[in-house]
Amino acid sequence: ISTYEAQKNNSEIEIKAANNSLNILNEELKKIDPNFSSYIESQLNTPYLAEISKKIADLEVNRDLEEATLKDESAKDKVLNSYNEKLAPLKKEYDEKSKSFRAGILSKTPAEMQSLTEKILDASLTISASSPKYKLLSEKLGNYENEFNNLPANSIELAKLERARKSSEKLYLILEEKFQEASINERTRIGIASILDPGTDNKGPVGPNRRNIIIFGIFSGLILGFVYALGRDFISRKIKDPDDLEKPGLKFLTWIPSVEDLDKSTEPKKNLIMDSNIPAAEAFRALRTRIRYSKLKKEPLKTILVTSCLPFEGKSFIAANLAGTFALAGKRTLLLDCDLRKPTVHSIMGSERIPGLSDLLHNKVNIKNIIRNAGIENFDYITSGTIPKNPSELIGSEQMNFYLKELEKIYEIIILDCPAFLSVTEAEILFNMVNGAILVARAGKTPKAAFQKVYNRLKEINPNNLLGCLLNDFSVQKTFGRYYYGNYSYDYTYGSSGNGKSR
Repeated sequence: ISTYEAQKNNSEIEIKAANNSLNILNEELKKIDPNFSSYIESQLNTPYLAEISKKIADLEVNRDLEEATLKDESAKDKVLNSYNEKLAPLKKEYDEKSKSFRAGILSKTPAEMQSLTEKILDASLTISASSPKYKLLSEKLGNYENEFNNLPANSIELAKLERARKSSEKLYLILEEKFQEASINERTRIGIASILDPGTDNKGPVGPNRRNIIIFGIFSGLILGFVYALGRDFISRKIKDPDDLEKPGLKFLTWIPSVEDLDKSTEPKKNLIMDSNIPAAEAFRALRTRIRYSKLKKEPLKTILVTSCLPFEGKSFIAANLAGTFALAGKRTLLLDCDLRKPTVHSIMGSERIPGLSDLLHNKVNIKNIIRNAGIENFDYITSGTIPKNPSELIGSEQMNFYLKELEKIYEIIILDCPAFLSVTEAEILFNMVNGAILVARAGKTPKAAFQKVYNRLKEINPNNLLGCLLNDFSVQKTFGRYYYGNYSYDYTYGSSGNGKSR
């Protein structure tokens, strides 16, 4: 009874845990697509898998019963081998059917919901495998409990006496242990005591000395703070300021100051700051000027790739505002979202992602149908479109090269926003298609070694296409104070008209 009860409790815990997980996952799936959630629930009712699970559970429970009743080891081995031979084909069939069942559902699942669907299938298959065993163990346990209750009265009385005997034995051992401890303590007690030094009352606290503690704490804090700041600056492996890009001899374009609360607002186009009077907008205008003179060749600079070595370094923010800055200068400009994995341009512009570039490359839409205006003269943009299964193949296709050439006929400047260089291959593919590229680093986030590696790689592929690098999200006042960066200082004030003045 105790063996079956332990197995039953184990099965019950597995079923409850899987049910809780399944309920949470189903709620998440309903938030994304209620219709698809209903489809998954309808597919999970698989009587064939339930029937196989029931047969496996029946054999395993009977095997454990026979093994418990046998004392001869050779007989136990014979019984186990016999049951294992019967279980092996059933388990193999169950594995094959569950894999086929899983593959059938996942093939009809959209890419963004596949991870969630896989977790739902795992929880459902766990319930399907544990439920038959739980029911069978409950039946067996009920039968044995009935048999136990039907035992003769003498047997039940014997069990009670045995329990009382064991309880008395434990009590005796505890009392014996306590007695031995008391005897040892009595033998080790000091019998004679004398006063060595009489106690006195000082009429006040003996300690602590607050004045000494405060002085020690102040000096210790100052020393530790200085050592920490010095050590952190010395061993830091992140890019902190423009010197970290200029000292290694990298071609440095400019830095973009931090913009407070940039991503906390859900207001569309909040990230477009190029037509404002804040310092970051002036930095984008300086970047536009330096890009114009960074590549001295006969052919005009028309296509500019904006990338970074790692994700979340602000390249989409840089690309959008750089495109807007060129548009404000009278250049017919296009912002093209080439990040087909985690696109951002549609969020910055406050528009729908579909249709976009991937739909054009699949020949589902016309090029005129995906070009949208940003609400600023000369500033158009194209979103990423439907998330494809093969983004790198699409970016490197002949269609991409063809449509890029077609867009060059329409626009004077095309800014391409692409994924991070070290994450995927799209950045390297696009680098070979454009006239110029900018490598973005984020202050306090980008590792120096990773940035140097990507910069050297781009320079090795085509040094003429690498326009230079810039530092994003640079907190100027935290690094250099109010008057910062060499002999230059900027102090912005705003009148009621919104026109900024500098001195």
